[in-house]
Amino acid sequence: MTISPFTQHDVNENTKATHEHERRGGTGVLSQGLLSMIAYGVNFGASFLAIIGMMRIMGEGTYGLFALAIQIVSFTAMISDFGIGPVIMRRLAINPSSCGRILLEATAARGLLLLPTWILTLLVGWHMESSGTFFTLLNLMLLNTVISSKLPVLRGTLESFYRSQSRMGVPTITMAVDSLVLLVAVLSVPVMFRDPVMAMALYTGSNIFGAVLLLWSSLRLARRLNTEPVGIAWSNVRSLIATSAPLALYLLLTALHVTIDSIYLKLFQTYEAVGVYNAALRIMTPLAVFPTIVAISASPAVARRPCCFRSA
Repeated sequence: MTISPFTQHDVNENTKATHEHERRGGTGVLSQGLLSMIAYGVNFGASFLAIIGMMRIMGEGTYGLFALAIQIVSFTAMISDFGIGPVIMRRLAINPSSCGRILLEATAARGLLLLPTWILTLLVGWHMESSGTFFTLLNLMLLNTVISSKLPVLRGTLESFYRSQSRMGVPTITMAVDSLVLLVAVLSVPVMFRDPVMAMALYTGSNIFGAVLLLWSSLRLARRLNTEPVGIAWSNVRSLIATSAPLALYLLLTALHVTIDSIYLKLFQTYEAVGVYNAALRIMTPLAVFPTIVAISASPAVARRPCCFRSA
């Protein structure tokens, strides 16, 4: 069953948006890359200060418990992510008029994959730490798979939509908004971060405003671009999962590589050691993102020009 809420006005808006995008060309890609770098710099600075503040308030042991929950969910969330983002980004770049259907099918696929993600997270958590506090932290952190820019799963679908249109600036700005909200919370109500559960609730809640802003702007952009009926074809959902499977395996192995050190550290050391290690890790990891921002912004332009890949 499909619905088609788009009027002739929307079709005309889509045509104008397409012509406008073509006129921007390479200049638009460069400007979006520059905007992304600036927004990412704000995000990095605010996130850096917030995390340092959280560790000083929480203490090494409490922050170690907090950081371990984040690392476990960062690994298991790759099941929900499943490498779908790059696949739909190319499809959206080639066929933006079907963006409503593609986004809805990607959201449905990732939504279905949330169940095994939740089960695996609780199993790993039970093996690591069986306390009620830790299980509460894990469940709160799992909510970030829905709304977080720091762990973009469902929200990552919308980010892929913007990337496909060479508009990486918008999701990066919402990412910066999330970090600024978290920093404000750390500075204004530091006493709330002494409890790990309340700290995780504030950490998760800081993503809500950016998530709503990204959803609202995505719906506006989709109305301009989409001209085809919107609905879910479950055969397409299955095909999307099957196509993304190789990328999913890569993401799982990469996430395991990134998180296994914190898990092993907890098995052989204390939460204090985990806290100190993860605080140092958070300083260095974001720096690796800057060189990839321009490449991500330019990839849709490459996808639209298959003639470049013809054999001589």
